[in-house]
Amino acid sequence: MKRSSLLAAVASLAMSVAASAAVLVPGTPVTGTLDGDAAGLLGFDADAQDYVAGLAAPLLDGDFEFMSADYSLGLDLGSDGLLRLWDNTGTGLLGTHVIELSFADAALQLGLPTLSATAPLLSGSLQLQLLSPQSVRLTLTDARIDPGYAYVDAQLALAPVPEPAPAVLLSLGLLGLALRRLKHR
Repeated sequence: MKRSSLLAAVASLAMSVAASAAVLVPGTPVTGTLDGDAAGLLGFDADAQDYVAGLAAPLLDGDFEFMSADYSLGLDLGSDGLLRLWDNTGTGLLGTHVIELSFADAALQLGLPTLSATAPLLSGSLQLQLLSPQSVRLTLTDARIDPGYAYVDAQLALAPVPEPAPAVLLSLGLLGLALRRLKHR
């Protein structure tokens, strides 16, 4: 393989890895509700240094911070798609709490969020649901995270890009080799 082809392949791989690291475009507004109420979920506004009902402006590092109106639940959202739910009570989040987040980026194509296995719930449940390519729902039911004031991580990811079937790629490669061989004869 020629050196220039190798460099192009390495550059392409590096760009795809860098692109996959960021899920959210910096500056994209995120709106949220808690139990269907925008006033139930407060988004941190770094400019005003205060919480605003339902809307979070990105922090300087591109991350977002939400807090329930009673401060029992915190939610941090990184530009890499890491969603961290904080139990600020220290005793557990009793009852059912439904958080919906919507991203004002029409080009965003989210995939199904996943729950991290590194910080499991002691009891209760956390369900993750994709509502649309730009919105997700998290449902906490009697969630208790140990130790007190701990967190559970979930990961938002981009929807996978459909890839051509391996047999099609192999066929195209063989066809290209056959055409090249015919051309050289």
